[in-house]
Amino acid sequence: MATRITEMMLISTRRFVTLRFGEEAWRGVLAATSEDTRRSFARPLSPKLRFDFPLGMDLLRAMLEALPQEDGDRLLHQLGMHNAEHDLGATEKLLMRALTIKIVLRIASLLWTSRVKDGGRMVILDRGRTAAGCRIESPPDVSVLWWKYLAGWFQRTIELAGGLQVASRWTGGGEQPRDAATFEVSWK
Repeated sequence: MATRITEMMLISTRRFVTLRFGEEAWRGVLAATSEDTRRSFARPLSPKLRFDFPLGMDLLRAMLEALPQEDGDRLLHQLGMHNAEHDLGATEKLLMRALTIKIVLRIASLLWTSRVKDGGRMVILDRGRTAAGCRIESPPDVSVLWWKYLAGWFQRTIELAGGLQVASRWTGGGEQPRDAATFEVSWK
C-alpha cells in the first residue's frame, strides 16, 4: 500500500512558504513541481483529505530547488517545526503543556496512523529522563527529505510540550522501503 498523508501538510507548507518568502516564491515552488502536484493545489485543500506520499516529496524537492537558501537540511527542519505548530489547535497546545514530554511523544506515536496512513508504525524508545528515540518501522515509501522534515516536526512538538534546548535529528535508516528510520531527540 502507498503512504497517504493528510492534506494539512500541504496547507501548512504553503503557509510556511508564503509567510517566509512571499507569494511570488510560492508561485516559483509550484512551478518547480510536477503537473500532478500543481493540480492538487488548484482545488481547495482539506485537512480531512489525504494525498499520496510522492506528491508531498515532490513539493519538498521543489521547495529546495526554488527557494533561496543556503542549507536545504535546515529549511526542511524549519518547515517541519512550522508544520508541527500550525497543525495543532489552541486547545491541543494547552493540553500538551499539561502532559509530560514522554506522554506527548507516546500520543504522537498513537496518532501517527491517523495522519500518515499506511506509512509504517512509529515507536518511541525511552532514552532516560530527557531523551527519547523514535523509530518509524516498515515505511513502504521513503525519502531522505521526509526524514529531515520529520526531525523538525519532532523538535517543535517537544518544545510545545515544554521542552527547552531541544535537539532532534534523523540518525539514519529509512532509505529503502520497509527499512526503519531512526531519530534521536533530547531536551532540558
